[in-house]
Amino acid sequence: MFFTRATRGALIALTFASACSSSSGALSGLKPLPKDPAPFGMPGSQIIEGGIQARITKSGMDKLLHTLTDTVEATLKTGICASGDQNLVITDVCDANDCAGHTQGCPAFLYLASKDRPNSTHPSAPFPPPAANNDDMKNGITVTLENSAPGTPPIIAVHALIDLLVPMHVSLSDCYMYAYTEHLNDNTKDPIDIQIRLQISTDPITGELTVHLAPTNAITIASLGLNTDSNGGICSLINLVLSPVVSFVSDALSSSLANVIINLLSPAIDLLLQGILPNPIGLTGVVDMQSLLSKYSPPANANLEIFEVPGGYVESSAGGLTLGIMTGANSDSDETTRTPGFDSEPSDCVPVRSVPALGSAPFNLPAGGHSGDFRLNPAGEFSGDPDPTDANGVAQDIALGLSRSYLDLAGFHLYNSGSMCLRIDARSLQNQFNAGTLAVLVPSIGNLLEDRKAPLMLGLRPTSAPTFSVGAGSATDPLIGMAIQDLRVDLYAFL
Repeated sequence: MFFTRATRGALIALTFASACSSSSGALSGLKPLPKDPAPFGMPGSQIIEGGIQARITKSGMDKLLHTLTDTVEATLKTGICASGDQNLVITDVCDANDCAGHTQGCPAFLYLASKDRPNSTHPSAPFPPPAANNDDMKNGITVTLENSAPGTPPIIAVHALIDLLVPMHVSLSDCYMYAYTEHLNDNTKDPIDIQIRLQISTDPITGELTVHLAPTNAITIASLGLNTDSNGGICSLINLVLSPVVSFVSDALSSSLANVIINLLSPAIDLLLQGILPNPIGLTGVVDMQSLLSKYSPPANANLEIFEVPGGYVESSAGGLTLGIMTGANSDSDETTRTPGFDSEPSDCVPVRSVPALGSAPFNLPAGGHSGDFRLNPAGEFSGDPDPTDANGVAQDIALGLSRSYLDLAGFHLYNSGSMCLRIDARSLQNQFNAGTLAVLVPSIGNLLEDRKAPLMLGLRPTSAPTFSVGAGSATDPLIGMAIQDLRVDLYAFL
């Protein structure tokens, strides 16, 4: 296994590349994996838990959580507003001008607050949101990673301070009412104080990384001070009746009983969370190698199946996160015959070779326990004791390890799919590859040539899969070495 270290940019790119994926694959051009075999659409015998391994250090985790916080704060800086149009409710993100321009104003604002926010009077029609500034946001949201005991799932805690403003337009009397957090008018009051705890674990059946509400204290409301007001008219009379009701509901929701009720609703809330998260959280799909390498004319059925999904194991230590990535590769020239023994059929352009048996030599991997896959145990470099550092001893944000086992597995299926059966001709080399070029290397061929510009073509015919070696990454010992035995090259001269 070899290791790479990355800084904040690479960490963020890795995170959002995974987050943007879907079941049909995040990479442009990927086709969905076949439905069989379940549950992945790829043979479990060709999946390695921990084929890629990662360690996000405390410094990397702090930067990642800070980036997520910045993203949320930027989104909510001017409030999320919901505008009403008869029976249609449209939710969008808008600033003060956008909201004021709506026909009926902006009937709801939700934005981050801070406990030291200066006094701010709730607005009048057409209800622009209270002025926001950077000081308002500094305590708005915090995200922390709770260190977990060995063998127990890590917990991410999201703590949010939120202000809420809900204006209501009574059209018959042309007056306005407001439900709002008391914190908006009085900085001695607290904003809505909510904590949400998310558990990071792995699916017991598939082994994939999962994010769910924590089994205990998933959602906690520490304070919820609400009040009502109006701008006069008949709305003042309505407010006399509504205000004590809102106050009662606010006190009830802030009580311990409310937290019990909220936790009873946690399964439904968790279901909504699963609808937001990508499934799977990773990169899966079939690479159409014919399209990708169309310049070199690979076979029409050269499909390479890939499966790279966080999972297998995950744990936190020393303020950081250690996790495995389930890595799989497969090739199948006929995806309509996905039955045992016919899951990895070779292309017609290569000799038939045995599909890698990951539990036998040279792999010798133990069973992973999830859908017939195999496991590569975590390397010591990813334990967090100590975390990886640069040449100056400064802790790095992230360390990634790519195993030779996975490289060899991917190399076999690159061969087996026919993706290495390529034709290189004058078109792919900008017309510089012709008979005259060959005559420079083989002078005697000139005796056969009438047209020294006659086109040539090379045909690559691999007879075995490439194998890989891992070195120290020095000038004399390359980080990755690839060897191919008996790669045959056919030469065609179009005379």
